[in-house]
Amino acid sequence: TEEFTSPTYGDTIIAIECLNEPFPQQDWELDFLKQFYQSAYTTVRDAAQHPGVVIALDEAFKGLRTWDGFMTEPDWTGVAMDTVSALVGSLGATRARADLSARLRYVKLRSRWH
Repeated sequence: TEEFTSPTYGDTIIAIECLNEPFPQQDWELDFLKQFYQSAYTTVRDAAQHPGVVIALDEAFKGLRTWDGFMTEPDWTGVAMDTVSALVGSLGATRARADLSARLRYVKLRSRWH
């Protein structure tokens, strides 16, 4: 985090994703992931040289509704949810996620940093 938010990169790094595509199967795994995200947020915030860097959280194939109310302002700032809109392959299905309010929050968040 410290390296990629340094002035050397000229604010080209706008987000840091804590974990890419976790896949919790049990409730306790999801709870563990949420605790990890909160801890990672603090770690990134403490190390970031650019305070405007967004901290991206992967929705873990759970859908955006699973994350409603999780790490929201004012306690958690500069957080965005990374989501996958279609899945094919080992899951054996394609699913679409169209949560307009979450996408609008992301656009609003991004507009603050530009």
